[in-house]
Amino acid sequence: MSTALGTVADLPAEYYNGLVSRNLLPLWPALRSVLPYGKPSRRTRPTLWKYADVRPNLLRAGELAPIEKAERRVLVLCNPGLGLENMQATPSIYIGMQLILPGETAPNHRHTPMAVRFVVEGKGGYHCEPCPERETIRHEFRDRLDNGRKVAIQILDFFDRHGVTLHKGDVRRINRHRLDLFGPPVTLSSGAPGGASSPVGRSDFKSEWGSEPVSGGFDSHSPPPKSSRS
Repeated sequence: MSTALGTVADLPAEYYNGLVSRNLLPLWPALRSVLPYGKPSRRTRPTLWKYADVRPNLLRAGELAPIEKAERRVLVLCNPGLGLENMQATPSIYIGMQLILPGETAPNHRHTPMAVRFVVEGKGGYHCEPCPERETIRHEFRDRLDNGRKVAIQILDFFDRHGVTLHKGDVRRINRHRLDLFGPPVTLSSGAPGGASSPVGRSDFKSEWGSEPVSGGFDSHSPPPKSSRS
């Protein structure tokens, strides 16, 4: 395989300019920068962030930036080889140290990258997965169950029939006044199969909808069975 590839200068000007005018570019003149030959080409630098250095600055941020002004009170671990302004630990990984003080709540937000969170220190804090407007759709429910699509649909259809979910299109909202039909929420121990409590019994999955008629056509498909508990 040749290590020397063609350059832009080797191409006729009218050909190259025609490509550019159509929002196209030839790959081969820049191929070695995209796919280095022989050995990787790295811009990252070996960098060490010590928690003993980060922690006092993070606590200081708690004094300087109230949660209302910060939303995410985070110090980002930035690799100098990638440019501090790009806020990257590696070309594909972002790492931030966040401070949430007692009594504070960090608002929900959405992002497409996968996120992994570790609690370094603290007591009494908790994390709830975002549930926009207390709604769920099939694939979100499937992911919460950590099961297949077919099982998730069967469970949701069952909830629809008994009025536990208020269903319109792909969106379902939990009717909290019907949850007692199936008994109180049961939390599994950490070693039990399934690893977590039932999504419907979790506080971050319940909805306040159902206490009054819901506008927009949300309705259950059939009346629930009468509860044996009064």
